Amino acid sequence: AMVAGALVWSSPGFAATVPTSNRLQSSLLTIRNLPPGWSKTNANSPTSKSCYSNPIWKVPYSAKARAAFQMNDSVPQLVELLASYPNAHAAYLQGVANLNRCTSFSETVQGQKIAGTIGPVSNKRFGNESSSYTANLTVQGTALNQEFVIARKGSTLAAVAVGDYGSVDSQLLNGLTAKAMR
Repeated sequence: AMVAGALVWSSPGFAATVPTSNRLQSSLLTIRNLPPGWSKTNANSPTSKSCYSNPIWKVPYSAKARAAFQMNDSVPQLVELLASYPNAHAAYLQGVANLNRCTSFSETVQGQKIAGTIGPVSNKRFGNESSSYTANLTVQGTALNQEFVIARKGSTLAAVAVGDYGSVDSQLLNGLTAKAMR
């Protein structure tokens, strides 16, 4: 199961310039930004209508981009989603409100049944504004945990998520989110 993710840009909440898909794509994290052992994966992003998957893409956007990685062909997994908006502050508020109402979910992604719970957690601030969450998932009967950050920087929202068996390395998530914000 892949995790959720995103990123942010420059300029105020009411953006004068909204990044295009090409600009967002060029801003995604790459293998060079990750610790040794990570590889890019071509896993498709879930298209589920549940409140969990692709949280920043549930708010109407102008452009979007996605990158996904995994370590040693397994876990941990990293997903970064980016999206740009004419009013990113309003999009951020709507996305966070949607997640705050999403306490549990169930969906099928790439033929795998996924169910879980989501809750906000305290974390450091990223970009102009940010919120952090933890998700406890069951994927085909296997427990997987995920932590993710939704952040806004200018006219762009980012969702950066790390998932793993057992506990998630919060320092890894925070470091990758900080890199994504740059």
